[in-house]
Amino acid sequence: MREAGVHVYKNLQAVPTGVTPFCLEPSVERNKQLSRLTNLVADILTVTKGKAKQLLEQHPQDAEGLYNALIFARGNSPEEGGMADAVSQKWRGTTMALLPASDWISHQGPNPDAFLVRQDTLGNHASLRHVSLQTLDYRESFDPARDRVALLKELRSKLPASVRAQFQSLLTLISEAETPFLKRRLAAYPHNDDLHLLLLIENLEHLFNVRKHDAERVLRRRHDYPDTVPTPPNHFVGLANAAYKAALADFSQTDGPTTLDFSVTVQNEPGHLILMVMFNICANRQLLERARQQALTATAGEANGKFLDALNRAGIHELDTFEFSGRNPKWAPGHPRYALYQNCAGASLDDYEAALDGMSLVDCTRAGLVAQFGPGSQWAKTAGCKPLLDYDLNWVMRLAEVNHEHFRGTRLGGREATYVTWHTAVMAVMACWHSNPSVQKVHAPSERQVRAFPARNAGREWSPTAEHLALYAVMTGQLLFGNSGLTLRSDTVAEYVQAHVHIHAATQGLISKVFKQGSPRMLLAYSIRLSLAGRRPQPC
Repeated sequence: MREAGVHVYKNLQAVPTGVTPFCLEPSVERNKQLSRLTNLVADILTVTKGKAKQLLEQHPQDAEGLYNALIFARGNSPEEGGMADAVSQKWRGTTMALLPASDWISHQGPNPDAFLVRQDTLGNHASLRHVSLQTLDYRESFDPARDRVALLKELRSKLPASVRAQFQSLLTLISEAETPFLKRRLAAYPHNDDLHLLLLIENLEHLFNVRKHDAERVLRRRHDYPDTVPTPPNHFVGLANAAYKAALADFSQTDGPTTLDFSVTVQNEPGHLILMVMFNICANRQLLERARQQALTATAGEANGKFLDALNRAGIHELDTFEFSGRNPKWAPGHPRYALYQNCAGASLDDYEAALDGMSLVDCTRAGLVAQFGPGSQWAKTAGCKPLLDYDLNWVMRLAEVNHEHFRGTRLGGREATYVTWHTAVMAVMACWHSNPSVQKVHAPSERQVRAFPARNAGREWSPTAEHLALYAVMTGQLLFGNSGLTLRSDTVAEYVQAHVHIHAATQGLISKVFKQGSPRMLLAYSIRLSLAGRRPQPC
């Protein structure tokens, strides 16, 4: 019996197109179909064509279901026995289901499992659309998020009923869950529907970050680094390697019968290869989203570098330089309050604003920006940079508040609002204003890129997209953790950006090791273990 919501093929013997259902008998046509399926399975599993062919030979009973779900149903309209129109042929490049082995490159370092997705081949294959807070408008015939869910449903319907029942906890879609937590999640991120397996991936990412912070805490204590000094980038390789090993060890520890199983395949087990394909499609999305984040990291580093170079040329080397310049002369270095400002790096915004003698934080920041970056400022004269005019200043302040709120909600930003988090968020937006980097469109990454700072004719209706917010947050993190205390230096930020790639590669390698190479039975046992322990998977 087919599950509800999945298209039932009609008139399979009379399909008038070149895409026909899978041939059950040996024939020239069947060989062509297997060749086409082999290429597709290889790109989903990120293996060689030879390995994909071997897997299909070991699971002949899964070949028909895979072909009809991945090729036949995707190549014909409903009227022709398929499930989508001709536009759905784009699914290979838009649903983030594929990650060819040629795009998966080993990262240079001590961890042989650390990998990165090639940046020069991303094109429109990677997007942050699924983590967008916005409801994106698509052409009626082309909706990548909808197509991805339809693809997963179609594959799920090809599994034997017993396998579907056994792996139900991983194969259920987030939209099919009844738990309040997942309903709130989907309400906040309307395009984030996927298999429950995605929650396990996020849980492992969270575990990696916890172990990295544990190792970093020990390292900082050993070297006696003060709180105002970020962890030097030369430690990042060691931290990434330690977190990888610790997270993998934690994952393999079970209270039940499960062990770490990377046997990849159980030969002749019905549905095993279909499960592998589905789980790889889920993992590929996470890896490609991380690849897009990595691209944002590079864009952010370049934009920050240009801005900081200009700041340093203008004689601005610390956050408080611009902050004090807009204040009343009584706040000059000789004033008693100056000591408070000089030591306010860890002060909460409430305490900091209380010391401003009735001047609001926003007004104080605006005054400082005008004095330091406005017409006639040292910035404009010495650095030869464009002055900050009222129109752009209004946008800087508006986006700074959005960025600060968003950044504090991320893993890097934490929850507490401090002097440094606020002014670093302001500086990140200022870097966007000065360097004006471009970001990919969330819903159509293959189309023209959009600027990270609104143009003069943008109007009040302009609002930052998911990728804008991600870029702002990354730039804020680079400025915050790439400098010590209140300093603003381009060279240390560049070192931080370059070193952080090691952590990114280790995280991607961990996801691949567990969710692309691990056996479905091992992942099911991990899911059961979390459920028995009462631990809901935590997002990264």
